[in-house]
Amino acid sequence: MIQIVEGRFLFLTDADEWELSPGDLVYIPQGSLHGIRNVGNVDGITMTFYTPGGLDQYFSLAGGAEREAPTSGLPASIGRAISLAPDHGVKLEGPPPQ
Repeated sequence: MIQIVEGRFLFLTDADEWELSPGDLVYIPQGSLHGIRNVGNVDGITMTFYTPGGLDQYFSLAGGAEREAPTSGLPASIGRAISLAPDHGVKLEGPPPQ
């Protein structure tokens, strides 16, 4: 489940899309293909809840948010996230449609 704390986001599934604002919640069934994109004009903040737990380990190992902007290419955590995904049952499909 994702809760929007600040900002506006477009939430996408293979069948639908919704624009979400602060206070909105969206439930994501396990294994569902989904994406989220900030469509506001400010940095957004979300809270994500995982039940059952365990997926938090994937994000911890992948490195979480970068503390500094990369000087070139993708942040190092993106490469770690991609390489660790299969071991944690995560399937990465690419960026959400524009």
